Amino acid sequence: MVSLEQLLSLRPDSFGAAASAWRGLADSLAKHGTALRTGIREQLDHGSWAGHAGESARSHLDQLHAQYRRSESRLASIAGTLRSAGGGLTTAQSALNQALGIARQAGLDVGRDGSVSWNLARSVDLLTNPTGPATIGRLAGQVSGLISQSLEHAAMVDNQTAAALGRLAPQAAPDPTKDVPERERDRTPEPSAPDPWVIPKGSAPAAVKDWWDNEVVKTMTPAQLDAYIKEHAAEIGALDGVPCAVRDQANRYVLADLRAQSRASLDELKAQEPQVNWWDWNSRARHDQWQAEVDALQAKLGGLDALQARLDRPGDPPALLLGVDTERQGHAIVAINDPDKAKNVATLVPGIKTHLNAGCVNDYAQASENMVNTEPARGANTAVIAWMDYDAPDEAGAPFSDSAQHAAPDLNQFTEGLHVTHDPAVKPHLTLIGHSYGSTVLGEASKQYGGLGVDDVVAIGSPGMDVNSAADLNVSQDPPTPPPWRGHVWAGRNTNDVIQWGTDTTHGPSTTDRSFGANVFDTGWGSGNVSWDGEVGSHMSYWNQHSTSLRNLSAIISGNYSDVTVEGRPD
Repeated sequence: MVSLEQLLSLRPDSFGAAASAWRGLADSLAKHGTALRTGIREQLDHGSWAGHAGESARSHLDQLHAQYRRSESRLASIAGTLRSAGGGLTTAQSALNQALGIARQAGLDVGRDGSVSWNLARSVDLLTNPTGPATIGRLAGQVSGLISQSLEHAAMVDNQTAAALGRLAPQAAPDPTKDVPERERDRTPEPSAPDPWVIPKGSAPAAVKDWWDNEVVKTMTPAQLDAYIKEHAAEIGALDGVPCAVRDQANRYVLADLRAQSRASLDELKAQEPQVNWWDWNSRARHDQWQAEVDALQAKLGGLDALQARLDRPGDPPALLLGVDTERQGHAIVAINDPDKAKNVATLVPGIKTHLNAGCVNDYAQASENMVNTEPARGANTAVIAWMDYDAPDEAGAPFSDSAQHAAPDLNQFTEGLHVTHDPAVKPHLTLIGHSYGSTVLGEASKQYGGLGVDDVVAIGSPGMDVNSAADLNVSQDPPTPPPWRGHVWAGRNTNDVIQWGTDTTHGPSTTDRSFGANVFDTGWGSGNVSWDGEVGSHMSYWNQHSTSLRNLSAIISGNYSDVTVEGRPD
């Protein structure tokens, strides 16, 4: 159990520093492994060293390269585990500090063991108020609950991290000479073929690309390759560093399986509907729980069906499925046009309540398609990706940053994968677009090792990015955009967007304030009136066809900055 004093004195940022160090080791090992493959091994292939000894040397180098890759994968996983732990402990520590702040204001004492008591000297003003004792009691309960929750969350993170690191600890390698007669120990081993079946999950995209190009594609016939992709579709479809067209092929197999499994699970669940006695509270509760499970599964199946419908739709622009799963709230990555071939590549990160359901899939796939179909970005030279691949919070979780912190490493690795799989003959122009809470994800991702790795960053309908200024995003200022623009961070918010009442509170300054330092572009009034439910209306109207915001977004992602209109400038 984590104590109150331990959590208070903890420095969560130290986990990020440690994660960066481990990530650096992983990247260094990946470079050495690639050098081993492309340097020594390829020289042997093109050399004249033949015969048993030459084959033995090649086999040994292949085995050594596989060890490099497995070790690099372990180091990368350690980095991800530490970074996730830092994010979770930051959330726990923030909740604890919030509880202590409430206690100070209410004149309550918090013991070293987390117990809460009244301090009569400091609570005298409240106690003399007729409602004072009840107020203090309520605040004491709130403080006690927050402290318990923060300590429990910290303990959970601690246990999960310890277990994950334990699984990643290297195991003692078996002695290859054990039980081998001494006279045979010096005998040259029989050469073995490279092992493409060891899928490098968790490896850096560059290492994955090297594995795919050199250990898979080069060692298989087209028929073998198709069979391999089908057999390992879930693993290959989720690998950053595998070409987008291959991920699409793999994920179509995954999608078919998930739809069949979800239908079967839904039918089975519906057949198990519990009998309900509306006069019995426990009976109603059991039926409500069953109904919630049915609704959740039905929503995911609707999202899977919507993905299939978009993939099956004939004509241009084509859609590619770069990721799909039904874990937790479900996730999907949908690209409009092939990102590996397009000159302009934009990734759209959505906001709160983004789940795998028909509404989210249709909305964000259509938003991506609208950007591709709008001048000046129009055409196959532009690809836009809807990255619905993180556990987005609901309204209650929106003020907190833990979902964004957990999403940040995955987003950066996905972007890195776009770099390494892109056609080397075409230099891509990469843009990240964060909508609503998605812009907070971008801000957290900018703090990670290696940064965002893109040319332009756009925040639309943003509640704040968890950074103090546009400069903190570390996006290149060179070459500068033409006047009146400054740099490559952009922000826009519809006049009627309800998000305007959620800025400057929990996620830092408003991105559209001049002091933030972003280029504020014109997004118009938005559609409809201001809506407090935050689900429809102006907050979701940035991609409406023929809108000012859509035209400006298209200009930004295609690098046509002179076509972007300033906020307030008439159409």
